[in-house]
Amino acid sequence: MSLRFHYKLIRVSHAVLPLGGRWVRPRPLIVVTVIGPAASRLRIAVLDPAADDTVFPATLAPFLVSI
Repeated sequence: MSLRFHYKLIRVSHAVLPLGGRWVRPRPLIVVTVIGPAASRLRIAVLDPAADDTVFPATLAPFLVSI
């Protein structure tokens, strides 16, 4: 089984020399749902199939847990 993801060109603040000096970098962006005990949020994330961990900003946590 294989999955295909479209890459989106993301503008960067400096020229990317390994990409021939382009001002955009291709990224495999996907929509994910972050689920907590009290709520869930949709976010756009960079797909990295070789990553061992998934990291989200700490500012997201208060929106997912009950207070």
